[in-house]
Amino acid sequence: MASLLTSPFSYVVVVVVIFKLIWIKDVCYITAVLCPEAPNIPNANLISSSRNVGAIAEYDCDLGFSVTGESLTTTKFRITCLLKADQISANWTVAPTCECNINDCVVVRHDQEITVLIF
Repeated sequence: MASLLTSPFSYVVVVVVIFKLIWIKDVCYITAVLCPEAPNIPNANLISSSRNVGAIAEYDCDLGFSVTGESLTTTKFRITCLLKADQISANWTVAPTCECNINDCVVVRHDQEITVLIF
């Protein structure tokens, strides 16, 4: 029987929109609960993202970099927009970092500027 998932990053997207009610001077406003913009991750590119609760932001580490803490060398990772305990706001899960592969690049620091040499 063939598997529906062909890679570790294949998934079915289910969008859930959660609304909150805000009362201002006897007027009720309905707004969607959204995450802030997906964060910029150093040495990674944002591939896809939505701000809805349950959405996934997918990243790919730059050339010569891989995800920290992974036992297998991988360059892709995801974070998820989750509803906070207060039920009226949302935020992204903690993202890993992309670090220079020791065998693939050398990071040279010049004060505030960082140069990555890829071999």
